[in-house]
Amino acid sequence: MARYAADLMSKVLLSERGPNGQLVAALNSVMSSLLTTEGDRRRARMELERKKPGGPQLASVSPLDSYRDIAGG
Repeated sequence: MARYAADLMSKVLLSERGPNGQLVAALNSVMSSLLTTEGDRRRARMELERKKPGGPQLASVSPLDSYRDIAGG
């Protein structure tokens, strides 16, 4: 639906006639059902949270002795 609404908005804005009231109302309805605005999300009692960066994750390092044992060295 989001792609459809975006494509329709682009076509209307690029056309020579421009948007009309009925089309704008329909697009607002579609965008409202997609919860694109803060007000729509509040009415749906939906809250967005950003993930907090936990810092870089360090890879575990195996001792070189175990690699030497595997390689037969």
